[in-house]
Amino acid sequence: MRTAFYCMDNVKRIYARALLASISDGAGTPYVPIYAAYVGASSPQIGLLHSFLNLGTNVFQSIWGYLSDKKNTRLPFIIVGGIVSSLMWLFIAMSRDPGMITLLVAVQSVFTAMAA
Repeated sequence: MRTAFYCMDNVKRIYARALLASISDGAGTPYVPIYAAYVGASSPQIGLLHSFLNLGTNVFQSIWGYLSDKKNTRLPFIIVGGIVSSLMWLFIAMSRDPGMITLLVAVQSVFTAMAA
């Protein structure tokens, strides 16, 4: 009985972590295109940035879900995805090149999908 309760507690922690990651990502992501425009991104570059934000998250979420189900483990995917996605914010904030920002956002969206 203790083991089942312990596992349920871990599941709640995992879901709480995923919820916090989604809130964090949702709070910062809307400002990335504004920042890209501030550093000189053109309209097509901003459109490409928006498409990568949506495409990476939507496409890779199902791929990561399939892989985690195949391996029958979710925790490593959530931990690695969360850490890499969070670290990508630092590189995005330090970048002054609109093309690099777009590339970093594309990579970040892949890892954000991994944590989700």
